[in-house]
Amino acid sequence: RCTPSENQNQPFQLSFNRFLRVDFQGSQLTSDGGLLLENSMNRSGYQVEIDNVTESDWCGLLDRFEDANIYQTWSYGSVRWGAKSLSHLVLKRDGEVLGMAQLRIIRPTPLKFGIAYMRWGPLCERRGRPLDPEVSAYMARALEEEYVGKRRLFLRVLPNAFAGSPRAEAIQSAFSSFTLEPLDASNTYRTFVLDLTPPLEELRRMLHKTWRRHLSHSEKNNLNVIAGS
Repeated sequence: RCTPSENQNQPFQLSFNRFLRVDFQGSQLTSDGGLLLENSMNRSGYQVEIDNVTESDWCGLLDRFEDANIYQTWSYGSVRWGAKSLSHLVLKRDGEVLGMAQLRIIRPTPLKFGIAYMRWGPLCERRGRPLDPEVSAYMARALEEEYVGKRRLFLRVLPNAFAGSPRAEAIQSAFSSFTLEPLDASNTYRTFVLDLTPPLEELRRMLHKTWRRHLSHSEKNNLNVIAGS
């Protein structure tokens, strides 16, 4: 049933500290591990493109992904953070785009340190296909290589996944070399997820009785909500 207490889920955050020495899929990854990763990508048929896509092309590619969302749109990033602060990564295999990620790059001083922040990414689920754990894993490796290894940034990821869900398990497995940040009052928010595919009357019946009562009261007072521009 669609009630606030049953459908609110807590997201989780992941971060990577470039000063940590980690083991990833049997290979020791250190600050000079970029060559190993690049060779592995090439052997597997994957290619990574960094900041080599136009805004119009990015918008077109978003439509191919089931997990596309507003936070990964170029327009949102430009308005919210500024176009010059954005970075875009595209993962391909044999020329086909299988993963994407938009990040905000924060460099508070001219010194060579900063943060790469990705919200509700990466995008790894093509429309009409199940989430491929291999694609998620290669996206995690590509993000780590570019933003941690090459740019020497602290990488923070807030994925489009809810704790306890199958998608969250897949994402956590892909980002196994990252640190799972504990949630507290400073970084916790709630998201309500509602399946809108059932008929309108069925959706109405699924609402909590208090919500239905307020909705009926609003309708009797001729209140309308208009969405769009």
